[in-house]
Amino acid sequence: MPENDNMTTEDKIKCPETAPEEQMGVTDEERQFALKKEPRPPLPRYIFAAAALLAILAFLGGGIWYYRTNILPEKYYQKATALFKQERYREAEGYYLRVLKLREERKDVLYQIAYCLEKTGRTDEAIVRYHEHLKMLPGDARALTRLGQLYMKKGEYDKALAALNDAAKKDK
Repeated sequence: MPENDNMTTEDKIKCPETAPEEQMGVTDEERQFALKKEPRPPLPRYIFAAAALLAILAFLGGGIWYYRTNILPEKYYQKATALFKQERYREAEGYYLRVLKLREERKDVLYQIAYCLEKTGRTDEAIVRYHEHLKMLPGDARALTRLGQLYMKKGEYDKALAALNDAAKKDK
């Protein structure tokens, strides 16, 4: 824009509409020093397929594990409880044993197994199961009472008295 005498001081202070060519963009010297991005080789498709397969297998494995450790034992427990209520103790014992095999931390199952054994006439096995139950829950007065009754049935009155006294102390 050529300078006119007609221009006001305000027009003279303004920036020009376009910058001169030497002030625009990157110079040739700057282009030489700029880092050039090297092209990255493409990843093979089999890597994505392997990652997807691994994710699917992990998901399926986790689902199977969850089913076996949480859902299946609970189904067995419900079936065993239904059989127990129908007084089908031998069948209920089998399901309780399956629950115990899959979930060893189920403390109530040992008592149920011992009760089933007691009801089917296997007193010695029931006593062993009651003792296992009492190792896990030493303050269970029900188990101590049942144990005392089994000892009385066997004629071992000293053990029966000890178990029943212990049950009386722990039952409040």
